[in-house]
Amino acid sequence: MDMETFVRECKSCDVSADTEKASELLAFAAQLGEAILSAREKRDGKIPYDRVIDLYNEICVSLPKACKLSPERKRRIKALFDRKFTIEDLEKAFRTVQNTPFLRGENERGWRAAFDWIIKPANFLKVLENNYGSAEKSKPSYDTDALWEHAMKQYD
Repeated sequence: MDMETFVRECKSCDVSADTEKASELLAFAAQLGEAILSAREKRDGKIPYDRVIDLYNEICVSLPKACKLSPERKRRIKALFDRKFTIEDLEKAFRTVQNTPFLRGENERGWRAAFDWIIKPANFLKVLENNYGSAEKSKPSYDTDALWEHAMKQYD
């Protein structure tokens, strides 16, 4: 039975008079529901929700940690993937946030971007487009001048 036939049959079925037909329609509805749930699980299974949170926590070290994957966070992450953003785009956005002083809280109010703000689709695109000021290049975790000076002393 196709969907159109199913809907037509449901509308015309007198449940109290035709219990056999009602049972048949109910069985088809159950199969349809299972097929929809299965398709959603397959589709959602391709979205690396945990990886997104891990990337954020690994890259955005100056921002509050994201601890749990709530239904709202899943919905927003899914919305990004539905808009054809990739895991690479997310990584780039997180690096941009981490390297942008304003988004790290270096602003008049001390406001900082957080995971939930970043993954809002409207904000996400602005971050990718670098609308919040110049992103600094990643700074090394060591003093390059001291390292250079030490290396040069080795040749004196």
